[in-house]
Order: sequence, then C-alpha cells, then structure tokens
Amino acid sequence: QFAEFILDYGKSTTKSTSDYPNQTMIYTYKWGFSTVDPKGVKNPSGLVNSGYENHPVINVTWYGAYEYCKWLSEKTGEKYSLPSEAQWEYAAGGGSSSRTKWAGTSSESSLGDYAWYDDNSETKTHEVGTKTKNTLGLHDMSGNVWEWCLDWYDSGYYSKSAEKDPVNTTVASNRVCRGGSWSDYSGYCRVAFRCSLTPSYSDLLIGFRVSKI
Repeated sequence: QFAEFILDYGKSTTKSTSDYPNQTMIYTYKWGFSTVDPKGVKNPSGLVNSGYENHPVINVTWYGAYEYCKWLSEKTGEKYSLPSEAQWEYAAGGGSSSRTKWAGTSSESSLGDYAWYDDNSETKTHEVGTKTKNTLGLHDMSGNVWEWCLDWYDSGYYSKSAEKDPVNTTVASNRVCRGGSWSDYSGYCRVAFRCSLTPSYSDLLIGFRVSKI
C-alpha cells in the first residue's frame, strides 16, 4: 500500500508540494522495502522485497506517515489521518470499559499470543494480522513496529490536556510513537508506554497505522 503511494509520486521519497515540503518520507534499506527507483518498475510489488508484501512498512518517517494519510484521503474521497495519541491508546487498550495492560491482554505470560516482541520475533517484523486481535478487533497494536501518532510530544501533557479527545498541536522537537516493536521487551509494548522521536527519524522498528476519521 505504501509502495503504491510512492509510485504515485514518481518513485520519489520527498514531496515538494506538501504541508512539510521536501522532507524525506522513507529511507530504503535491504530489509522490507527495496530501492524506490528501480528501472522499469510500474507496479507497487516491484518496490517491496519478496516475502515482505504483507509486513508493516518500516524505515518510514513521521512525514511519510502523514503524507500517506493525506494521499489516501485525496485518492479515496474519505478522510484518513494518523491517530492521535489518545485515540491510539483507547484503541490499543480495547476501549474504556475493560482496558488491558497490553493490546489484547493484561497478562504478560500471554503477550506472545497478541504481539511480536523480543521474546518471540526472531529479530524481525512479521506479517500483519497473524496474532490474536484485541477486543476491538485490532491486531498488532502491541509489538511488531512502533506506530507514529499525530501529536507533538510533551512529557507533562496528560496533566494539562483536555479530558476528551486531546491532541497536542503545540510544536515541539519530537512526535509521539506508541506500541513497541519486534525488538522491544514487554514493558515497552504496554498500552500506556509513551515514546518520542524527531519526525525525521526512521529505522527498522518504526511504522504507522491509519485512522479513518
């Protein structure tokens, strides 16, 4: 899906017409996503290394995740966005009535049924949707890859944020990432754990999730 987006922009990793012009959207390495400018490639599958077609996109910056959501909205006529941090936490925990510590479970001994993390990942990403879903029917919200959120990061935001549907729009140095990854121990995969990264950062642990507005 992300490869289709890249192809639509001429196999470019940057966009000149953007809310964030000329920022790198994805960095390409040998694992998962191949070079974005192979000669003669005219279909998305040509940009994805064999065997990784249904894995989460990795090496994507916050800018790439944001631009994908904007592109998808324009392409479909529907409204898509990165989830706010509050939306992400609500969804990962299974809603408000019976929130779980990890996405799908409050028992660390059963985390492996719901998440790819350092105990079971064999140091790599895995195909999405192969672990048990949480109570809202969502897969992989703990583990596999960290997921970019819409918000700017503020360590003290919870003490001053709105009680309903908060989104931190105050510009800061970092954006929020949530969920933990295939490389992280169970504590980092908790629903409540907060991570912050500069929006231009990318690596093999970071992807994103799309929210329909």
